[in-house]
Amino acid sequence: MLRQITLSRFFRVARFPLIVFGLMYYFGSSFLNGNNGYYARQKTMAELEDKRAELETLRAARTTLDKKVSLMAPGNLDRDLLDEEVRLVLGLADKDELVIILDEEDDNALSRDEDRSPE
Repeated sequence: MLRQITLSRFFRVARFPLIVFGLMYYFGSSFLNGNNGYYARQKTMAELEDKRAELETLRAARTTLDKKVSLMAPGNLDRDLLDEEVRLVLGLADKDELVIILDEEDDNALSRDEDRSPE
């Protein structure tokens, strides 16, 4: 009987701290692991940085394409660029022409060498 009174008294006294601890645990775990919690925000921020880098890459590609398109416009036709694109797409060359195909790595190496050459 003494033990039963002690347990009932314990739960009566400890009721408020247990409720407060339970609420703190619930809201704390929601803060960390919830849909809008800390870890979800970190993941979203990482995805945002990846998408921004991808956007910059796409913008650079678009700028390059815009320059090529402007050079092929009827009022500003660059015949060398047009000839290069036709040869690239169709794979044609005259009998007396020598065609040298460069890999992208070789092309980058040539542009680096041109940057170093004194003018």
